[in-house]
Order: sequence, then structure tokens, then C-alpha cells
Amino acid sequence: MTHGSSVPGSPIQEQITTVAAMRSLLVAALVCLALFGNAHAGASFPVNDGIVKPGKADGKPYVYPKGNCGSCSAITAWDYISSTPSLSAVAGLIKAIGLDAALKGPFTGTLALPTNEAVAAYAAQFRGNVTAYPEVFNNFLTKLLTYHFILRSAPAWQLSTVTLSVRYRNVWTATPHTVTFVVDPSVSKRAPGDWQWSRKSMHSRPMPRVFAVTHIVDEQGNNVTFASKDNFVLGGGVIHTINSVLNAYDIFPSVSAAAAGNPALSSLFDVLQQVSAALNISVVDQIDSTPGTLLAPTNDALNQSLSTLPITPTPAQLYAVLQYHFCPAPGGNVKGLLYFKFKANKFNPCLTLLGLTKPAPTLKLFFNQTLTDNNPLLPMKLTVDYLDLGGQPAQTNIVVPDVTTPLTAGHVVDKVLIPPLSALPLGTQPHIALPVSTIRVSSCSSSGNPRHSMRALLVTVSAFVMLIGSASALGLDDINRPSKPDSKPHVSPKDGCSACSTTTAWAYISSTPSLSAVAGLIKAIGLDAALMGPFTGTLVLPTNEAVGSYVSQIKGNVTAYPDIFNSFLTKLLNYHFILRSAPAWQLSTVYLSTRYLNSWTTFPHTVTFVVDPSVSKRAPGDWQWSRKNMKNRPMPRVFEVTHIIDEQGNEVTFASKDNFVAGGGVIHSVNAVLGASDIYPSHNASAAGIPELQALQALISTVSAGLGFDFLPLLEDQPGTLVAPTSEAFATLQGIFASLNITPTTNQLYTALSYHVCPALGDDPKYLLYFPFTKNKKYNPCKTFIERMPGLLFSNTPTGLLTPQELTVTYLNGLTNSQGTSNIVLTGITTPLAVTHIVDTVLVPILE
Repeated sequence: MTHGSSVPGSPIQEQITTVAAMRSLLVAALVCLALFGNAHAGASFPVNDGIVKPGKADGKPYVYPKGNCGSCSAITAWDYISSTPSLSAVAGLIKAIGLDAALKGPFTGTLALPTNEAVAAYAAQFRGNVTAYPEVFNNFLTKLLTYHFILRSAPAWQLSTVTLSVRYRNVWTATPHTVTFVVDPSVSKRAPGDWQWSRKSMHSRPMPRVFAVTHIVDEQGNNVTFASKDNFVLGGGVIHTINSVLNAYDIFPSVSAAAAGNPALSSLFDVLQQVSAALNISVVDQIDSTPGTLLAPTNDALNQSLSTLPITPTPAQLYAVLQYHFCPAPGGNVKGLLYFKFKANKFNPCLTLLGLTKPAPTLKLFFNQTLTDNNPLLPMKLTVDYLDLGGQPAQTNIVVPDVTTPLTAGHVVDKVLIPPLSALPLGTQPHIALPVSTIRVSSCSSSGNPRHSMRALLVTVSAFVMLIGSASALGLDDINRPSKPDSKPHVSPKDGCSACSTTTAWAYISSTPSLSAVAGLIKAIGLDAALMGPFTGTLVLPTNEAVGSYVSQIKGNVTAYPDIFNSFLTKLLNYHFILRSAPAWQLSTVYLSTRYLNSWTTFPHTVTFVVDPSVSKRAPGDWQWSRKNMKNRPMPRVFEVTHIIDEQGNEVTFASKDNFVAGGGVIHSVNAVLGASDIYPSHNASAAGIPELQALQALISTVSAGLGFDFLPLLEDQPGTLVAPTSEAFATLQGIFASLNITPTTNQLYTALSYHVCPALGDDPKYLLYFPFTKNKKYNPCKTFIERMPGLLFSNTPTGLLTPQELTVTYLNGLTNSQGTSNIVLTGITTPLAVTHIVDTVLVPILE
């Protein structure tokens, strides 16, 4: 096996050569690489300079059953699944992650569901105690199962072999994963007369001949056969049962399964076995049982970095190095698994296992994403910051992000992270812990019982989990199901409790001097009336200082557009209204639903109340359980809530707590305005919080500098709807320009930018195009700053019960002088005067 640098688009064996490694923690990440290219020689994995893009894999015309076709059943998809004995296992998984409800009505897509035997064979590959971490494992199951949900109705008779998009998307590339239906060209029939063409313009055409689909090929190149086909259900959707679990290229059942049999990991496992033998433990089993984030250096990185060490490392020293490549997820919290998109928050930077066991709180890893060379036309650069051998700041590049096993998130990097010298154990004192594989392993003697040392290490990790995130160990809600984030039993004051006031919520707010600013905002948007009677929820209200700090970030002239600004304030304040009474004493850290809903997903936005497990008391006797069947139970111990984490990852502290009001509701005052994931005080703030917007902002800065005026303040002052292409979209456009030998001028780039902005026609929120777009026909399509160009048409199209509607923007492509369509990948980002939608294509007008 030869050594060399990564080559975009080449097979994995050519990209990741002999891997001598860093612990099994790293195995999970390298593993994912391995299996990605394991099944077929043509496989390749996405890297920064060569991204695999499934794109619109199934965009060609096709035929499928009408919703009331003769062979379609009147039973729902869920009724079929739950009543089919051979699907009882997958039915249980679907129900466990809450997808069953979406299958109880008409279904228009396709489910390729593994039989009980297939599920059992896959589950047999699990090595970790996944049931101990239900949140993390449910996250894995959700990814796995959504790879089996095809977005359109795809019977086992097709016009040709076809690649189909599934519900599971690659977040980094913003493209769907795919499966391939392979046909036998020797077996055909005429498509039934009650089928239809996918395009309306072809509805009058006769039905064509279709060919039998013999098997499915997944992204790992596995040929998966059918157990049964074409079980049509209510709505025209179809269910196939299959004899194996389908494998996306970035999901694997275990570290060991991912690594097994792949030549690219032979060196890693050779050395791993040597170190494992020296320390008498099993690395892979330990990693499979520990939720966390892994970094895996490439083969070249290992050879280069470890060969330059000033010492010949012992297994103990190598283990210290590998500990530096793994961040355990505090409390087993799924948010502690750092996937792209990286944001600075409670979990990032993350404390490494080395920093935990020393302890050394500076031994952290900071995951970030930035523009490459400040150029929005290049792919986003993913990096990890750390302290090197000399204790100085250093950085490694992530070349492959987001590989998933049941309890881990992995990223492949181009450097070995050698920790500060002070963190390495002395060479004469072997350190017993999880081993690391490397280029060479020096011999060392071992005293004591390594298994006892390993047990001590795990106790230390467990202690950390309990202290930092103990509420998760008590059972946090599944954050992948925000529809019911606070559905577990809880306790709260009864109306008329001893601590409850007869004062209404509004009377308390309007009479509290430190809340005068938020009181004015509440009154301005007319929410005060709803607070003048009994109140059963929770208000988390920022102090005057917090409001002032937030207002100082607002850049636009909002007073000129009071109606649009009031719409913004309504969204913002609704995020501070929690739907149930939530005192600052809770059974555990808990996710709570707010009044602010995501209209696209129909899920409520949430906040997190974080408890201190070391401070508890017995809940008062005049509190009550949330469930009637528990009302006779004694009051439990509750833990003090120390702070709130909003959806942007900000830790917000209390100014005062537990101001109970008439009705049993409660008001807390806080020292910062809470930030929902899609509400920001300015375009600058949204670009800082949402990496996908940084490319557009950088281009605006470049154009502004070239033209001698600042374009961004114009956008801040101008109400309207903005379309923001991703960095990948800019990179794609750069390639198109290069192929056409076009070098756009600054004026042409300004024209292109102007084509992405639809100014509002006045002070009315209806001028801002939010989902659902089809309800706003009066202002859609919208005219952009380029009046000579046709407007932008925003559309939302149902894709089935299990998937959010498909959102698109139709425009005139100036490069081809024909209609173009761009997919909206992130919708409804709100600033005081505007709404922004992130798209996967740069809208290029006719350039003059």
C-alpha cells in the first residue's frame, strides 16, 4: 500500500492509505471512511476539494400509481407495517423514534423496510450498551431509518435503473442521500392504466413499458434483495420489504463492523492489537460504549506527526495522545456529539478525555468552520483548534466530517493532535487505559491490574457525566422529537399554592421596574391582554439591561416600519413564553416547548432548563404531578435550575426566579434575551450565528469595497426577502464561470447580489415571504432590485407525510437564458426587517 496525499474523487484505498492510528475512538471515524468505499471500487467520500453530490438524482420523468389506483389499499402505511409480522422489529423502531404518527394518514412516498431477520442481523453488530443512552441512540436510529424513506412513490417497476433521493440528508453538502433501484431489462410490462406521469405536461401520454426492479444498491454498494414488493397503501405510496438493512455511506452499526475487512485500516489494527495486548483491554468495545466526538488522523498525518516526536512513545503516552482526540458527551447528551454545523456553545469547545482524566480544563478542542481565504466562492473550511506539544495554539483541518456510529460522531483530520508535553505520562511509568495504535510501539513493563485501572477510568468518566450533565442520565427527552420535548412527568405549583400570588402576570410585569422595557414591548404588540387573568405557563423575561444590550445590536431603521418590526418582536417574545409552568426547581435538566412555532416543521422552538444535581429539595406539598394517574404519589426531590440554554447555545443566567402569579404560572427574569435558532437582531448577527450566511456576507464586503459603498447597511434598513446561497453554491458557480472563461466584474457581482433581494413594497409583514409561500400569491413572485429581470417565485410542494414540504425558488438563469430552480435548504431566518432563505444555487441574472 502506497502513501500519498488525498486525491478528490479517488477510491478510499487511495485517499486513506495505511492507517496507523490513534485509538479506537479514532477507529470510529476512520471506520466510517473505510466502509464508505469498502463495497465497490468506484466509491469515494466527500472531502473539502471533492464533494460527492447526489443532487437531483431522481429528477427525470417517471410513472407511479395515482392515490386511488386499483391496486392501492385503503389501509394506511402504519396499519400495514404494524400488522405485518415480518416487520414487527422495524415497526418497534419506527414507534420508538415517533415516526409512526406520520404514517397514519395518506402516504405518497416509498418505504424500503428490512425484515425482522435483517434487523436482527444488523442489531447483532451493535457492540455498545446503546440502551444506556436513549437520546444518542435515537439520533442514530433516526438517521438510519430515514435512509429507508424514499421521497417519492417508487414501485418495483421503473422506466430504467434509477437513483432515488431519500429523506436522510447530508447536512454539510445539503443534498439527500440516495439508493438505486436496479431493473432487469429483460422483464417488462405496460404500466397500469391507473398510474400517472410525474409531470403534469405529460399526463395525456399513454403509459410506457416499465421494467422489473430486481434489487436495491445502497451507498456502500451492497446489493439488497426484496422479501416482498409493491405493497401499495393509502395515498398511492408503496412499501417494499427487504432482506438487509440499507447502508448510507456515513452510518455504521459499530466501530468494529465499520473497520472489519477494510485494507485501509490494516496498519491501524496491527498496531492497535499490539497496544491492546500490552494494556490488556479492548479498545473498540470501550469506544462503542461511550457517547462522544472522535477525531481520526489520516495515515499520512500519523506517519508524519508521530515520527517527529522527540521520544519513542510508550503505550501509555500514545494513549494520552489518543485521549486528546476524543470528547465524551457530557451526560450522554446528544448535543455533546459535535456534528457540522459547528457553533461555539456549551459543548464546543469540548473537554477531551485527556483533559477530563488529568484533570486539565485547558485540554479542549474547538470545532469551527470558516470561509477559505475569506473567499465565498471556495468550499467552507472545517478546522479544529487545540494546544500542541509546546502548549501553543495549533489547528488541524477536517477532511471528512460527520461519520456516525450508534454512540459517536467522527471526523477525519490531517494532523495528529499531540497534547502539551506536561500532559504526557513519564515513559518509565506505564499508564493503563484505552490503547492507541501508532507507527511503532515501544515495549514497557506493566505493574498492577490493568482491568482495575480501566474500571477506575470509567468511574472517573461516569463521575464527570453525572456532575456535568446528570439530568441526561436521569433521562432527557429525545431532542430529535421537538414536538414533545417536555412530555415526561413533571411537578408544578397548584393554582392557589402557598407561594402563588393573587397578582396577575401582567400586574407583576408592569409593576416591576427592572422589567419596564419588556413590559413596553409586550404592550406594543398587544400581548398584555392575555396576561391579565390566570396564567398557567412560564415567562422568561429579560431585564432592562438585557433588552438594551439586544436593541444595541439592531442596525436597521426599525421605527420607519413599525408593523414589520412588531412582527419580529412577536416572534422574539413568543420564544420567551414557555407553554407550561416551569419553576426553577425541576426533576432534571429538561427541554421545554415555547409559544414560538416553526411553521415549516410545525414543531415548537425550545429552551433548556439546566439543573445543578448537587442542590436539591423536596418539592412543596402544594405542588402537583402533571399526570392525573400520578396525583397520589408523594412529591419527589427537585433540583435547582442554574441557567437556561437557548437554541443558539447561549447560557443565560437568572436575575430573579420563581415569581409565582395567579393561576400557578411563574415569571423568571433573565440577564440576556433568549436566541431562537432562526431569530437574530441583524444580518451581521445571523451571519455570525449561521455559517451558511458567511459566504454571502463576505461577498457583500468584497463588492462593497470594490464599489466604494457599504451594501450591508442598505440591507439592514430595507425590509424585504433575501435569498442567500451556500458556500458550496458559490463554489459551484466559480467552476461554471471557469468552464465558460468568465471573470465577473465587481459591477456584475453587484448585479448578481441585487437579484437575491426582493424589497418589501411597504410596511406590511405580508410583503415578507415566509413559508407557506403558496398562501401569499399577491406578492409572490416578488420583484428584486433588478427590475428588468423577472421576479422570484417561491414555492412549497408537499413531498409526503414523513417529510417537510420541498421549498424552491424559480428564477431566470442569466447564464442559460432559461428558467432555473434553486432549492431552499434553510428557511425563515428572521431579522428585524427581513426574512432570509438559504439556497443551494447562486441566482445569476443576465449580466451586462
